[in-house]
Amino acid sequence: MNAMSYKGYTARIEFDERDNIFVGRVLGVKAIIGFHGETVTE
Repeated sequence: MNAMSYKGYTARIEFDERDNIFVGRVLGVKAIIGFHGETVTE
């Protein structure tokens, strides 16, 4: 699992080869918080 931290939150990051984007989900919260980007910087 690739992970990143931001403002005290941790997110799981995966690369979706089909859509050619990075997809992430914030861990440890009840709500589903997801995000995506075309580059690592995004």
